[in-house]
Amino acid sequence: MNKTIYILHRKPSLSEVLAWTLQLGTDLKAICLTDPQQLETTIEQADLILTEPEFFEKITEHTNGMSIPVLLISANPENDKVIEALYAGADDVVDPGNGPEEVIE
Repeated sequence: MNKTIYILHRKPSLSEVLAWTLQLGTDLKAICLTDPQQLETTIEQADLILTEPEFFEKITEHTNGMSIPVLLISANPENDKVIEALYAGADDVVDPGNGPEEVIE
């Protein structure tokens, strides 16, 4: 069963490398988006959203109350934006420096 992951990040190169890595050798489908507003038309297909903490509030505005797991991409889990997003409902934090295995888990 294919799982669809949406990745939102300000650096498209990071999103694309992460998407490519996640798809390599798995049945995951990773799609890079540049704007949280794009989720409005594709949200029903999402199984997971990976995003920067700064985008979390905008994502919740555009998911229309749907409860889709959201993982924050951050190398610093003690950052104020990360903590705010976790209190607001983000599910967890992944460090891209730990490799894609952490996201797949």
